Amino acid sequence: MNSKRSLKQLVSMSSKSASRQALLLSLSVLLVASLLNNGLFTAIAATNDDLPPTGMTFEHYPALKDEYKDYFSFGIFGRGEIEGLLYNYASYTPGNEMKPESTQREKGIFTYTSADNAMKAYSDRNSDMLFYGHTLAWHSQTPTWMWDAPPARYGQSGEFDRETALENLNTHIENVLGYYGSRLEGIDVVNEAIGTADLPIGERP
Repeated sequence: MNSKRSLKQLVSMSSKSASRQALLLSLSVLLVASLLNNGLFTAIAATNDDLPPTGMTFEHYPALKDEYKDYFSFGIFGRGEIEGLLYNYASYTPGNEMKPESTQREKGIFTYTSADNAMKAYSDRNSDMLFYGHTLAWHSQTPTWMWDAPPARYGQSGEFDRETALENLNTHIENVLGYYGSRLEGIDVVNEAIGTADLPIGERP
């Protein structure tokens, strides 16, 4: 009996064996998945039984801040419907009110009224509300004099002088942190520091 096999026959036999193994593996995966899904669907069904029906107003549902209190402070950034925010969120972060163009539009003149009012709107209604600050350094919504962009102003050269820009930034940071101090739980130091296609990171101030 001739035991030799051609290359074509060996490839064919190997392919059939691989196909059978792949089929067995697929069937095993499907079996395990069906068992897992059965348990998952049971768990989902049990969970759904504990939830109130959909379509009701926020006060009929568990407060998000209570559901996640063991994991993190559930907070909101920016504005929204205040009743729903007070009910669901444990912390608040002002948005535009704390960006550099709002807190120091003109060099050396710091204004915190907008941010203070935004926080007061929540603290007046919830004395336990926590506050976080927004952003100390950002390429956007920051007056261009801060990084010494032209034209020359405030005794600056207007030539993107590095030392001038660093001095401006340090002064801004120290003033904001000095003003708010321990009233803030934390603050965004640098916002969106990663470069984008239209403004690579090496070109950001």
